[in-house]
Amino acid sequence: MNNRIKGVIAAIIAGVSYGTNPLWGKILYADGFNPHSVLCFRFGVGAAVLGLLMAAKKMQFRTTPRQMGLLVMLGALFAASSLGLYSRFKYMDSGIACTLLFVYPVIIAVVMRLVFLEQTSILTWIALALAMPGLWLLATMGADTPFGWTGFWLVMISAVTYSSYMIIIQKTSLAELPSHTLTFYSLLFTLLFVALHSLFSPEWRLMPPTRPHHYLLALGIGIVPTVISLVTMAAAIRRIGSTPTAIIGTLEPVTAIIIGVFFFHEAFTFRHALGLLLIVASVTLVVLAPLHRRR
Repeated sequence: MNNRIKGVIAAIIAGVSYGTNPLWGKILYADGFNPHSVLCFRFGVGAAVLGLLMAAKKMQFRTTPRQMGLLVMLGALFAASSLGLYSRFKYMDSGIACTLLFVYPVIIAVVMRLVFLEQTSILTWIALALAMPGLWLLATMGADTPFGWTGFWLVMISAVTYSSYMIIIQKTSLAELPSHTLTFYSLLFTLLFVALHSLFSPEWRLMPPTRPHHYLLALGIGIVPTVISLVTMAAAIRRIGSTPTAIIGTLEPVTAIIIGVFFFHEAFTFRHALGLLLIVASVTLVVLAPLHRRR
């Protein structure tokens, strides 16, 4: 299996596993947990599980001082992205917010082209052009919360910080770190920043698990959309770059829609089907782009 195929498979696993967030998060929210608590479950359990696994298998924890500084920056960026995304529910409809968030593949593609002069094939730009309307179609365009500029800027901050997170992994010395080492420290520092932010947000104070199934949900959200997703995303960025990884990452909302239909009995309409087809077509073009360049 060549490096490109491994990268594509890793990106697909990252997108699909990240898309399982609603499976764990919605149940925790229904039990009264706030976003800060859910995020701390996610990053705390993820860091603990990955750290124990690395210690048991005697994997590398060592980094250079420069890499550690970059990892602190990654933690701050990921915390800002997560908090911005979860905070936007107070200011705008969740479907609109989710659609705006997925402007991040476009941000990455533009930055990589203009700043790093990365050559991007015409198929990759076509894939982006297909993914954006596909995401818009998948979004639940309800009217529970009116559009607000505060919510808009929170989502834009989330998109920009997540884009920066992916670009830094590819374009700095962090690319030399094993995926598990990079992910462990990213989770650890993200947890630290989220916990510190909760100290200044009394309405979102941290809430401990109170029932046995809360621990299972915390374990699930800490492993599947966190450890698995972030380790495979780092591996994908190293092999195929941040732009293709971001485009394949649009499988996240596709997974979330499917989970919503089968686990939460949410509606699946023609609009959703069309959006899903556009995203699948977009991901297919990303996979085929290297073949087009070789010709």
